[in-house]
Amino acid sequence: ADKYIRNKIYSSNGQSFEDLFVDIKSRLDPLFRPIKPHGNQGDKKNDGFGSGDGAYYQVYSPEVQAAEKLLTKLDGFI
Repeated sequence: ADKYIRNKIYSSNGQSFEDLFVDIKSRLDPLFRPIKPHGNQGDKKNDGFGSGDGAYYQVYSPEVQAAEKLLTKLDGFI
C-alpha cells in the first residue's frame, strides 16, 4: 500500500494532485469538507476546510513538473 500511495503522489500533478489530496484527507478526517470552485471566483485559494480542527487547506501542484519542463528545455539546446 505504501508504494501504491507514493506512486500516486509522484505521478499526480495539477488537478489530479488536488483530487488525490481531497480523497486522502476525506478518508482520514470525516469532518473535512472540500471547497468547490464557484464561477469566475474559483475557490479563493481554499481547497478544503477541517471543521473539527478549524484548519483551511490550500493545495498546489503545477500541471507540468519542474523536472519535465527542464528536460524539455535542455532537449532544445542539444
